[in-house]
Amino acid sequence: MSKLALHGGPKSLRGQIGKSWPIYGREEEQALLQVLRSGIWWRGGYPDQKRSQVGRFERAFAKYHDAKYGIAVSNGTVAIECA
Repeated sequence: MSKLALHGGPKSLRGQIGKSWPIYGREEEQALLQVLRSGIWWRGGYPDQKRSQVGRFERAFAKYHDAKYGIAVSNGTVAIECA
């Protein structure tokens, strides 16, 4: 039986597996910077959800998923608690 690569044996994979993630372009980068610089990253951070980037994202995300509502939260733990 051959050695594991970890112990000096041959590597079974060479090169990169798949593509880097996430895949994004200039438009996504600019949108991210706009939200990042605003300091308003979740629903509780801004009272006017019709004008904020967060509010626009919530509505677009809900529409895309054919849902009545979409609520942006600050992290995955909060998302699980909301579910």
